Amino acid sequence: MNDEPTAIPSGEVNCEPAQFDSVTDCGTVVVFNQTSETVMVKCVSSNPAEFVVDWPGSIQTGGAVRHCKDFDWQLKPGEHCFEPISFWPTTGEAKQATIRVDAEGPGITATATITVKGTSDYPPDLAAAEKVRERYEPELKKIPGVVAVELDKGDTIKMNIGADDEKQIPAIRRKVPSQFEGYETEITRYSSWSHDYAL
Repeated sequence: MNDEPTAIPSGEVNCEPAQFDSVTDCGTVVVFNQTSETVMVKCVSSNPAEFVVDWPGSIQTGGAVRHCKDFDWQLKPGEHCFEPISFWPTTGEAKQATIRVDAEGPGITATATITVKGTSDYPPDLAAAEKVRERYEPELKKIPGVVAVELDKGDTIKMNIGADDEKQIPAIRRKVPSQFEGYETEITRYSSWSHDYAL
């Protein structure tokens, strides 16, 4: 079919460069069941906060597309399913993840992995702030309770220090300067953008 997504090749693929706080495309995982048995398929990312296995996926059967809401799909012989992969970076560093596809059925266990890589394409003001963030991140992550150091772009660019628990924010605030090289700091409860699927 002409409207089928282009499959990610096996091995390694580069995602399109991502703008700040934007999602970009990495391609689509296509899983074929070429066995004579029905198989259960799941597709997971080693870094689900930044390399997202999207939903809904879809299953292609004889020209009709059925959408899935999770990864509990059973592929019958001859069926294949699509799962698009997106990159949503939380920092400007180059990132990578492993996308793992597992298929299981009667007497069948198969696994395939694909490495996806992503880079960020920030405008000059954010690129400058990202360099400052990168310089101070190792020091900040030594503070108990700090799990993330990211940029926050509202009216001004701020360095957002993510706390593992809201109760830790006052203690972290006492240890973190009000600014780094002109960029104001803020301490918030960290929550990664990820999806958990019951498999």
